Amino acid sequence: GLLDSNGAGQVSAAGWADTTSYSGVDKALSSKPFSEYLGYSFRISPHVSKRAERYIPTKSGSTAVPCSFNWNGLKYPNTALSKERLATNGCFEAPTGKWTDLRLEVKRESSSEAVLTMAMGKVSYTHRQRLSREEEKRFPSKIDTVLIEYPNGRHFEYIKLGPVQSVANSTMYV
Repeated sequence: GLLDSNGAGQVSAAGWADTTSYSGVDKALSSKPFSEYLGYSFRISPHVSKRAERYIPTKSGSTAVPCSFNWNGLKYPNTALSKERLATNGCFEAPTGKWTDLRLEVKRESSSEAVLTMAMGKVSYTHRQRLSREEEKRFPSKIDTVLIEYPNGRHFEYIKLGPVQSVANSTMYV
């Protein structure tokens, strides 16, 4: 997620979530300081097809989403990595075993409009969010937190983040 800590503070030590389960991490992210954060999250499955679509598997009954733009707005205001989906789309078909950069962007167009972008390789998705007056209060004023939650089925040892770049019009690239 690209988030504004909103004066709630940030985690400064290990042990903030004594769990490795998604439900345990989700519970921790619904507690302070995270419950006060404002911003967006991006669901990304890098190797999944560009043609993949949202569906509901019969066996589990839960929604399977390849890639999506999410917001912790009015529907789920107390969850840092909200599941309030703004838009769903296919993913990136990233090749395995090859370094591929991911770019996430939140750009404020006006007090009531934001443009979100996720791009990897030669594939890019954009969503334009138009905010109601009530929703405008939930728009982040700054991005000072990057929050990553990922399954580690391939036993990665680390995630490497590139330099953060701020550019004109309050855009931040990670």
